[in-house]
Amino acid sequence: MYSTSPTIEIGGRASPGGGDPSTNQLDTIGQSLAQPIANVGAPVLAPIRSPYSLSVTGVAAANAAAVAAQPNVVQVSVSDTAADVQANLGSLVTLAAAGKLASITLTNPRTPTLTLTTSQITADAAALALIASAYNLSVTGVAAANAVGVAAQPHVTQVLVSDTAADVLAALGSLETLAAAGKLASITLTQLPQFDRKIIALSAH
Repeated sequence: MYSTSPTIEIGGRASPGGGDPSTNQLDTIGQSLAQPIANVGAPVLAPIRSPYSLSVTGVAAANAAAVAAQPNVVQVSVSDTAADVQANLGSLVTLAAAGKLASITLTNPRTPTLTLTTSQITADAAALALIASAYNLSVTGVAAANAVGVAAQPHVTQVLVSDTAADVLAALGSLETLAAAGKLASITLTQLPQFDRKIIALSAH
């Protein structure tokens, strides 16, 4: 006869009155890595002799990889500010790809905005998909021809275009539409037209 090993969720506030170890939640485990989980949670985990798994909640983004690497931990749920999540997206994507990232909750009091490049939107998609709370995306380095497509993606509220003058001119109609909708934040020309180069050269003398 086969049985699956239970998953114990730890993190958040301690359940009052003790009780079944599988339902107890230990405060601060997801918040601090000063001690291994097995030591911090000794009062609850020590009596367990059969195989078990740990699901850790309330984990800071910067600590997620270290917590996930501890014995018996199968999943971590991150709870942190948008700035900290954005700063640690690389490691969170790795955890998501390994199936160890359960969810991300942004703790900002108001709906936050993550500022990412177009390449990050693609590379970090697995982690972004696990953000359970509301958030906005501001996307930088967007090619003029791709601006409408990027602006249509979920959570995107602003695009910042960076492209040559020729490409911007070719996509001017769609860029004007985005500007009218309040989704075009800025346009940066990456290659000045020849006449602009001459004006700059003359003004320098």
